[in-house]
Amino acid sequence: MPIRLSAFLIPIFLVISFLGFGQERNVLETFEKEIPFHVFETQDRNLDFNHILNSKNRFNDPSVFTEKTDPDHVYWIKLDFENLLSNDTLDKDFYLKLNTFDYGEVFYQADGATSQKPIGQFEKERITKKVNFSNYLSYFHIYPKDLFDGRFLVLQIRRVTFKDEVKNWHFTLQNLHPNISLDTKSVTQQVPFLFFTGVCFIMWFFSLSMYVFRKNREFLHYSLYLVALFVYLTDSHFNVLESFLNTNSSGYYWVRQSFLFISYVFYAFFIIYYLNTKKNYKILYTLCLWAVVLNVAIIGLMGVFYVFDYYKGLIFVVSNCQKLLNIYGLTACVLLLFLQLLPLL
Repeated sequence: MPIRLSAFLIPIFLVISFLGFGQERNVLETFEKEIPFHVFETQDRNLDFNHILNSKNRFNDPSVFTEKTDPDHVYWIKLDFENLLSNDTLDKDFYLKLNTFDYGEVFYQADGATSQKPIGQFEKERITKKVNFSNYLSYFHIYPKDLFDGRFLVLQIRRVTFKDEVKNWHFTLQNLHPNISLDTKSVTQQVPFLFFTGVCFIMWFFSLSMYVFRKNREFLHYSLYLVALFVYLTDSHFNVLESFLNTNSSGYYWVRQSFLFISYVFYAFFIIYYLNTKKNYKILYTLCLWAVVLNVAIIGLMGVFYVFDYYKGLIFVVSNCQKLLNIYGLTACVLLLFLQLLPLL
């Protein structure tokens, strides 16, 4: 067969094979069903599970919860699988897809007794795994024989990294692996992330090269700013910190959050050296130094709050200071652009 003809036929063969695979997959009976659930909120972490299971009046519909979750509270979730499983599926295994919770356990029936396993992202030996391309969804195997009364599954969870809304929780039952059933939208959502990664690497390489060859300190600070920002925004994908920290701890999450404030420290030094503010812009120089002090103080305060397990303080400081410093960063960029264009006006 001529080479040119082979080169033409190979892509056609690949396309036909791919379409054939897709048609074969559609024949499979797949489903994804939303699981109804009710929630019981309490501050008591020592409640007995059997007492919880038999307390029907304590569980409420998710719509009843108008306030966001409290990091000091425990949330018991009763999942109701009634009418979701048929008799011919009782010997099969399924996947339960759910929100990624910080701490939690699943209570299930095993050989007529109650058993429990960890499902929180900060739990050791957790049975949950992350759904690809998602920071907020996880999954684990379940079997119909694990359900209480052939119908219920109970979760006990805590949310300590941010305040969540109960109405945003979703639980789905599916027979196809969650990482196989990803749709095109889930994949295309990664395009901006990959674009940022590429741009960030190019800018970092350029800045570091400028520092190596010209010895200009502003480019060193800018390259460090990019590294800190990159870790903050992408560590959930690349796990840069995993080599240094125990990811089975909420400390890993808060260290990652602190990299945003570390990045602002380096950005403030970049402005100081790039504009020579100590000589040319005295007021701006003072403001940049105060920004450095503020960010260092925030990082120190986060450390103190974490040591004392004061999650409310951590959430308040991080969420509010992020908004404040985002305004600071935007203002700094606009000011930097204005000062560079001023001589041209």
